[in-house]
Amino acid sequence: MHILSWLDPRTLLASQLPLAAAFALVLLAVRRTYPNPRGSNAHAYGFLLWVPATMLLLGQGGSRPFVSVVIPSLIYLGAYVMMYRGTISFFESKGVLSLLYDAAAVTAAVVLYFTAVYDLAVPRLVAMSAFIALVRAMMAAEFYRRSNRSFLLQVLAGFLCFSALLPLCFAVGVTWPGMLMEDGATSAADQLASVHLALETLSTLGDVIFLCASGLFGVLMFLAEVAQAIKQQGQLDPVTGTLNRYGIEDALDSEIARSSRTHSPVSVMLIEVDHFKSIADTHGAARSVDALKTVVKTVSSILRFYDKCGRVAEDRFFLLLPENAAEHAMVIASRFKEALKSPSLPHDQPAITLSIGVTQCAFKEPASEVFARAELALMEARRQGRNGAYLKLPNHEDVVVPHPDRIANRSRVAKLIR
Repeated sequence: MHILSWLDPRTLLASQLPLAAAFALVLLAVRRTYPNPRGSNAHAYGFLLWVPATMLLLGQGGSRPFVSVVIPSLIYLGAYVMMYRGTISFFESKGVLSLLYDAAAVTAAVVLYFTAVYDLAVPRLVAMSAFIALVRAMMAAEFYRRSNRSFLLQVLAGFLCFSALLPLCFAVGVTWPGMLMEDGATSAADQLASVHLALETLSTLGDVIFLCASGLFGVLMFLAEVAQAIKQQGQLDPVTGTLNRYGIEDALDSEIARSSRTHSPVSVMLIEVDHFKSIADTHGAARSVDALKTVVKTVSSILRFYDKCGRVAEDRFFLLLPENAAEHAMVIASRFKEALKSPSLPHDQPAITLSIGVTQCAFKEPASEVFARAELALMEARRQGRNGAYLKLPNHEDVVVPHPDRIANRSRVAKLIR
């Protein structure tokens, strides 16, 4: 008596209904609550398609072959295609959809031909098993390739690989049933019935494992994506759309850590809109908000795409400039001043000037010290009459610079300030 006889294939098939329905509802709920997770729709629709296909298989026996064989097979093909599409969409991978579409078309043709023309079960089962094994192996490859040492993804990839082997065993067993025959069977009919039962149980067990692995992936990965998106939204300033203080401090910590590994320079700026309170008092709160947005738009047009801008107070912005030494940061500050004089700005916009404190991060320096020194530089820029920039370097000389011949001595910096 083999171990597969302990399992009932019809019970395993029926257990797929609540599994598929539960995973589909969870993914649709995630999508409805937060519409951005990649691939969640495709995964959810794949699980939804699984439900009617399983119901048709459970009801086979009292219906015509087309209803009990062809329709559920075609639905399963669509379900697997949707699940694979959801996987590559989540990982933002190109995948091999063209191969999958061709394989699905060939499998559908085989099922139709050996149902409508020749009613032969073995070719249908072999074709479906080969297609299922192909899709599961392709999904496992995507999981493993994108795991980046993630234990969860590697475990799920392993389960998918195991579930891909079971349909292959099923196809081999259907083609050569003698490989699984029991020695204690009393007749050839008993042997064949035992083989068919074992193969059906094996195939259905593989379906359950696949549903669990792909469903857990969908739920856990998409929820992680939603959590990351919520975290990012919590780091945004609702007025200007820039990072808030928490977001820019987090970015500064990451950039200092990266700089300590790569020994690349990182400069920062603390920008204050001059006489911001008088703008609000004279022109109203709405115009003061427009002034802030003008500053953000002007500054962003000069910054690179990987530079960071965050609003840290009502009228202050903190800029993070990776791969920039203090010398170049002062040049960028002068560009801000010129850009705010551009005739392309709205004519009814109140005149805007900026006071800017500039500094450069020292090696492995705490972010709090960088903020404090940038604020001291800003206070000096205000003391010198506003509408200008002031550079304050660390007291020690361990400032990271890209090349020794580009070390900015204080006399050269002074010329830039003037």
